[in-house]
Amino acid sequence: MGKVYRGFDSTLKRNVAIKLLPPERVADPSRLSRFMQEARAASALNHPNVITVYDIGEEHLEGDHEQVRYIAMELVEGKTLRELVRGEHLDVRQALKIAIQAAEGLVAAHAAGIIHRDLKPENIMINRSDVVKVLDFGLAKLRPGEEASDPGDSRTMTPATEPGFVMGTPGYMSPEQARGHLLDARSDIFSLGSVLYEIAVGRPAFESSSSVETMHKVIHSEPVAIGEIRPDLPIELGRIIRKTLAKDPDERYQSAKEVLIDLRNLLHELDTSPGTVPGHAAAAPRPRQKRAIAYAAILAGILGVVALAFAMAQRPRGHGTESATESLQIRRVTATGKVIQAAIAPDAKLTAYVISHQGEQTLVIREMSTGQTLTLIPARRSSYWGMTFAPDSSSIYFGIKDNVDPAGAIYRISALGGTPRKIVDAVDSQVTFSPDGKQLAFLRAGFPSQEESAVLIANVDGSNVRMLAKVHAPEFFVPIFFAGPSWSPDGTMIATAVVSRVGKGRARGTAYFTPEVQRTSRIVGIDIIDGSMKTIADHHWAIVAQVAWMPDQKGLVAIAVGASARSFQVWYVPYPTGDPRPVTHDLFDYRIVSLSADGKSLVTVASEINADVWIVREGVNARRITALKAEGIYGTAAMPDGRVVATSIETGKLDLFVMNADGSGRQQITHDEHSNRSPAVTPDGKQLVYLSVTPKGPEVCRIDIDGSDRMVLAKTSSATAALDVSPDGNSVVYEDLIQGRGGGWAQFVGVFRVSIEGGPGRRVGTDNLAVPVFSPDGSKIAGLVSDESGREYLAWMPASGGPATRISPWPTSADSMTRWTPDGTALVVNTVEGDRANLWLIPLDGSPRRKLTNFDEHILFTFAPLAGENGWVLSRGDISRDAVLITGFRPAE
Repeated sequence: MGKVYRGFDSTLKRNVAIKLLPPERVADPSRLSRFMQEARAASALNHPNVITVYDIGEEHLEGDHEQVRYIAMELVEGKTLRELVRGEHLDVRQALKIAIQAAEGLVAAHAAGIIHRDLKPENIMINRSDVVKVLDFGLAKLRPGEEASDPGDSRTMTPATEPGFVMGTPGYMSPEQARGHLLDARSDIFSLGSVLYEIAVGRPAFESSSSVETMHKVIHSEPVAIGEIRPDLPIELGRIIRKTLAKDPDERYQSAKEVLIDLRNLLHELDTSPGTVPGHAAAAPRPRQKRAIAYAAILAGILGVVALAFAMAQRPRGHGTESATESLQIRRVTATGKVIQAAIAPDAKLTAYVISHQGEQTLVIREMSTGQTLTLIPARRSSYWGMTFAPDSSSIYFGIKDNVDPAGAIYRISALGGTPRKIVDAVDSQVTFSPDGKQLAFLRAGFPSQEESAVLIANVDGSNVRMLAKVHAPEFFVPIFFAGPSWSPDGTMIATAVVSRVGKGRARGTAYFTPEVQRTSRIVGIDIIDGSMKTIADHHWAIVAQVAWMPDQKGLVAIAVGASARSFQVWYVPYPTGDPRPVTHDLFDYRIVSLSADGKSLVTVASEINADVWIVREGVNARRITALKAEGIYGTAAMPDGRVVATSIETGKLDLFVMNADGSGRQQITHDEHSNRSPAVTPDGKQLVYLSVTPKGPEVCRIDIDGSDRMVLAKTSSATAALDVSPDGNSVVYEDLIQGRGGGWAQFVGVFRVSIEGGPGRRVGTDNLAVPVFSPDGSKIAGLVSDESGREYLAWMPASGGPATRISPWPTSADSMTRWTPDGTALVVNTVEGDRANLWLIPLDGSPRRKLTNFDEHILFTFAPLAGENGWVLSRGDISRDAVLITGFRPAE
């Protein structure tokens, strides 16, 4: 595209680099277009890891008769990455530092709407101060919809780079780029992965004797694993590279920021724990799934650092009761970030998993030896859970709960695909098989009465269903939605968890266990003949979810939360005697335990959350104002003076912080040892009302904005209670749990109101309204109301009490929240069918809903209107969930 010269700016007295497009090429419209594209793209960026453009223009050179185009830019004194590598691998820390800075440059470019399209070692320079500069945006392309409005100033590409035209460098372009498809920022992530691979092992990821063969490898072949070339490299680095080089963009990292976070975490672990080999990143559960998953587990899951957690899991353990085994290994099975269920086949040759994305779920099976996948059930709006392979590995049993069958049923599908066949109705756990494979057992909540739960047995075809044992509230067999029993190898008993509740809990039409209560759990064995029950292990667990027998019956593996812990871990329970001990002992949550027949392989699911606080104003581009983990996912609020309030785990626990609208001036508000969330600002901006989860129980509190004068206004039974302050500042509405019709243990959400000075709370209305928020004039309260099946809809009711009026014909989700428009004529919600990334306006008069934001990625967790202006403070990010394989988990005997 031209030549680069060293020059001198005589006006500003500085050395510069000048890129010239020779006169003979000016006549070439495509070359000229790309040349000017590079200038405009690069000049739009101002970042230390992107080369600075000083000037663009055209000049007559001495002796030439035609004009030449030029770009004057920063002169980088140093070497290109190609010169630095020269066929040699770099030290892993040096490689990470270079990759981190390159990723930071890409984050800045992508935030400005620019795709590089030609990232390679030649376009990355390292100056004499070891600062990385990303060069050459000649192939850069703005994301669709972000073109300049003036045609003469457009930064879009010419037709030469539209879909169908291949442009880039073979060996570094993404598969979609090699095919000539339309690109987005994920194409640059693949290129970054190719660069990282090369600097890690000293050779390209994709290389052949011709460009055509190289592009064929990019599209169809996997590079040799870096661990086979350099066994000394961290396992986590291999995981990061594999995810950047995923052929399918949907299975790749979805943003350069995600890559940057994992690279930083890995470098931090190497710097703080010399000699360790970090393991794979785990994940954390959903942030506002308050009706289905343990609140404490969610918080603990996001408190960890991804690489550190798995590094801890892979280090040699001590010899106390907390130790597991020195040969413990954890590696990812999937890299989509969207896996919510998984199971390994008894022969360990296959793994089945469920991908959940934008309200739709897909059932996939993967061959472990080759990595080849087969979609068994394409994406559809349903809820899959409780997967188990048949004993012969030929088929998969799984649960479905959806609008058609809200009670849930178990289905069977061949491992080769086909039509699922219903086996048995009303199931609330995965199934377990008898040793001879002729029978199955499962759990059922709210059976045979609302106050009971039961273990049932049926023939493997679903016939002859019969109850084996039952327990009565306050004890339950179904502690949480990923519960599951296990049939003993000798066929004499079924092991499962029994949870005892102390205090109130919440349900949606059943006696379903939820997290807002104190509880203790134990593992029991139920005699297969008479249904008698004996305790196998009572380790003072807060909750045990699922159990699985080891094949020699000398122990069980369980998913459980310790009495003093806040996250689900994998536990090993010796049988018939011995002290239970955690297999994993980190800051992440695990759900599901699926064992191979030989007991050597265990598949589970883990997750992590990355979220930031953003400011969105009408007519202005969205602006991110924080760069920490899980910012604002438990609440955001706006103050009258323009500052914003958000929850954060910066202190290692959940606290409230206040900051300016640009993220500066950040100050901590809450300083106690409690978990503090759900902030709401008083109209005068002098105080906050929030929920504080304390050892004495959840409390609705008021505090001055400087963190002084904390006062308890009311007690509540809900550790996830949402709340709001009235427009006159005199009262607060909040969630509490109430007893269901007919008495018993079933509990539901109700709205209560208390004075801003504290005192007794009184219930508002008679409907089960959740997530309450006052209208601007204080006359109404909006929120979510549930129907008999537990589905929730937008609704409002009079603030003085009365029935709720439903305004949305479609259900929201467990993560939904709502706010009023300033004129009180409509509600704003963060989830509609198929879209959890944007805000939507829902008029009260039934008019069509309208999209308020235009984000095409990430999840919008919480939001609040800015005071006195048309805009919002948002918490946006992603939940990453993947299946992992654990081996070497059994303690030495």
